[in-house]
Amino acid sequence: MKIVWLDLNSSYAHSSLALPALQAQIADNTSIEWDIVSATINENPGMIAGEIYRRKPDIIAATCWLFNHEILLHVLSRAKALLPDCCIALGGPEFLGENQTFLRRNTFVDCVFRAFKTNKAATYIWIF
Repeated sequence: MKIVWLDLNSSYAHSSLALPALQAQIADNTSIEWDIVSATINENPGMIAGEIYRRKPDIIAATCWLFNHEILLHVLSRAKALLPDCCIALGGPEFLGENQTFLRRNTFVDCVFRAFKTNKAATYIWIF
C-alpha cells in the first residue's frame, strides 16, 4: 500500500508533525510505502495534483487548516478525478465538530479524523 502525505503549508519553512507521528506508529509494517508531496498554498493546484498523480497512491492523507482548506480541497478534488480508486483521508483542527455536512459537500473525501489523532488514524490505515 502506498500513502502520499500532502504537506500543504503557507511556506516551506513550516512542516507537518503529523506525518512523523503516523510513520512511527506503523514503522514495523513493511508493506506500507510513504511518500510526501510538499507544496505551498501559493502554488498551482494542477501542478500539485499532478505530483500526487505521478506517485500513484492508494491513500492521500493531509491536515486541513483554516489557511489551507480552500486550496487543499481544490487539489484533492483534482487528484480524486485522476485517481478515482484512491482513498482521501483528512484530519486536523477543521474537523473538531460535526463533519457529516463537510463529507456530503465534498464527496471526493472518503474519511476525516477529528484533529487527526495519530493514534486513531494509524489504526484506520491498517483497515485500508
